[in-house]
Amino acid sequence: MKILFSDEFRLAYALLLQAAVLAGAWRFVRRRVATDWADRATDVLLLNFLVQYLAVTLPGVIGILSPLTIAITTLALSAVLYFVPARGVPAAAAVPFTRADDRWVVLACTLFAVAYVATTGWEQRPMPVMANDAVTYHFPAAVRWLQTG
Repeated sequence: MKILFSDEFRLAYALLLQAAVLAGAWRFVRRRVATDWADRATDVLLLNFLVQYLAVTLPGVIGILSPLTIAITTLALSAVLYFVPARGVPAAAAVPFTRADDRWVVLACTLFAVAYVATTGWEQRPMPVMANDAVTYHFPAAVRWLQTG
């Protein structure tokens, strides 16, 4: 029973839930939107944020917010996204990159974002979490508000 409450189990549990959301969102977007991979990826990320928001909000509004109801809601929303019927978008309608310059712009933006996140992480690594950190108070306050209204 101790393994169910270990940090490793909670990490694996969170990663599996996230994988379910991303799989459902990717299939939904791939079957309904005829664009390139970068446009689809942004749609998948937006759907991912929507599912996360709804997975906490729906049980919270009903008054049954718990880790189990969040997981059930997440899996249900992921299944809905995965099994929604296709809209019949032809694969030939996808818009590929037309010029080599377009690829360099995407690559440059991606490299900048990765370098920015890596640099920020490297610079912030020795700093402890502050007692007045916004995240420290934001999440418990949001959960309390969802539970009590």
